[in-house]
Amino acid sequence: MGSWNTEIPKAEWYDKDSPGLGALIREVADQKKIAIDTETTGLNVWKDVPLFWSASWGEKRVCLPADTLPLFKEAFANRDTHWYFANAKYDMHILANYGIHILGKLVDIQVMHSLLCDDEPHGLKYIAKEVLGWKWSDFKDTFKLGPGRTYQDELMAAFHTDRTRLVEYAANDAYGTMQAGEVLNKRLESTVTFGGYPYMYNTLGDIFWKTEMPFTRVLYKMERRGVLLDLNYLQSVSAPIDKESMDIEKERFRRHGSLSISPSDDLLKRLIHGEGLTPLKWTKGGVKGIKKPSMDEEFLAYVAHKSTSAKMALDHRKLKKMKTNFIEGMSKFADPHDRVHARFNQDTARTGRLTCSAPPLQTIPNPEADEFKIRKGFVARKGFKLICRDFEALEMRVLAAQSGEPDMLKVFANGWDIHMGNASMVFNIPYEDIAKAKKKPKEQLTEYDRECLEYRRRIKVIGFG
Repeated sequence: MGSWNTEIPKAEWYDKDSPGLGALIREVADQKKIAIDTETTGLNVWKDVPLFWSASWGEKRVCLPADTLPLFKEAFANRDTHWYFANAKYDMHILANYGIHILGKLVDIQVMHSLLCDDEPHGLKYIAKEVLGWKWSDFKDTFKLGPGRTYQDELMAAFHTDRTRLVEYAANDAYGTMQAGEVLNKRLESTVTFGGYPYMYNTLGDIFWKTEMPFTRVLYKMERRGVLLDLNYLQSVSAPIDKESMDIEKERFRRHGSLSISPSDDLLKRLIHGEGLTPLKWTKGGVKGIKKPSMDEEFLAYVAHKSTSAKMALDHRKLKKMKTNFIEGMSKFADPHDRVHARFNQDTARTGRLTCSAPPLQTIPNPEADEFKIRKGFVARKGFKLICRDFEALEMRVLAAQSGEPDMLKVFANGWDIHMGNASMVFNIPYEDIAKAKKKPKEQLTEYDRECLEYRRRIKVIGFG
């Protein structure tokens, strides 16, 4: 039983001295599909390494120390083997840090699950509970992570004093990954989908195996290479950002005395009660359940042209975020070669788009709106160049082509901006008026111009939503 709520095969331990290790190596090499998981020194994808690893296939689940990994190089080199992971790119990075490179097909069950249940969590424990009805203890419950203790400390302590607990826990993840993967695959293959390419995609299984599965390795390679930074340049931007933040603070104090620049109760009182602005939404209320008008960035941006206080708060927040994310943040994430290995998430956005985290590179300011030129801090290595390419309204073009909606097709045929065209039709505003407003500098915008741009923004949100 172990820490599971269901009967499962007994976990087996193998090390270099185990008499059955040779047979196990041959058995692993013969598998067409096999699940693998790692227990590591930490969570840093460019420096942490495996301490132990586990594998599962059929009714087998095993756990081994990391020093046995090189003995399985024949299995890892087989390009036809399907390797099931609960977090493929992460484990691939950890293995690569140890010199192990899996050349077979990467099957990530989190990506599988995201196709079927895009609005749910995709962690292994959640997937196993929802898909298999199984529940077992997580790391902190199993090893009781103590104050000042690391994952590595607890794993090694268990290895020396309670190896059965370690083996049981590690082998659980591999076994659960394999079993959940089998069920998820059946669901994907039986879920019919519709689109413009019926000769290629008839089920969610087609989408996963033909597009998502091979794309996982592409993203892994992107993460592995990372993005090169000019940290000296980024650091040089810090002083101008600090100066502009201080200027805003001084102006705020000159105008309002002790009014806080951040979205606090003071700001709320001034904007809502003092200036009579209408909130867009309310907070959830926190622990005490007291809901208040939200002072988030969306609201501040919406009223910035009406309120100096809101504009100062918005500008100050953007400066703070810029410094935190791109000056201090990039240095924190950079490896010894000044490269950042951000995570490209295949399973988070409901629209199917990628997201990026640790750090969130997609939040780098657009060059047109960035007086500090943050993008100059992302560079190519000597002898290479970075290029920037972007599809123009790709999703909307696909939507128009697939739906055959005549007005959308007309907008594209006219060479118009799709969001301006839709806003023109929905709100009965001349397209030319919205286009003129879009080209004007912010300081020259009239109230009517701002209304036109706000209509375009709303339509864009609806279109992508």
